[in-house]
Amino acid sequence: MTNEESTGTRLQAIIKHSGQSQIEFSRQIGISQGYLSQMLMDKRDLSGFVLKNLATAFSQYSLKWLLTGEGTMLLEEKAEETTATVEEPRAGYTATGVLLSDLPEIIDRVLTDLGALTSRVEALEAAKG
Repeated sequence: MTNEESTGTRLQAIIKHSGQSQIEFSRQIGISQGYLSQMLMDKRDLSGFVLKNLATAFSQYSLKWLLTGEGTMLLEEKAEETTATVEEPRAGYTATGVLLSDLPEIIDRVLTDLGALTSRVEALEAAKG
């Protein structure tokens, strides 16, 4: 997929890849199927609420790709997990070696970056027309 495609088209690709129906998908991210349909047709933007719930319920997908079309649909880390042998994490660390005590700060940074990225996408969409 190219970054020329719309956010709605990329969201549709995620739904298809997840193997869920639109109804199942919309329930998992806490919105109505009608609201999801409007986002798929690019009649509604993805809100912070939707993006946060997508990141939580479908963490294997790249929000950067969804919003901008840059990169790949699947996060590399998640794609690697399917083929790599996962070792038992050390106490106090995640499977990727991140200190558990660092997670709140990391999550805050990701949410800040997500907010900035969402604002940038909104500005670009507003500039387009």
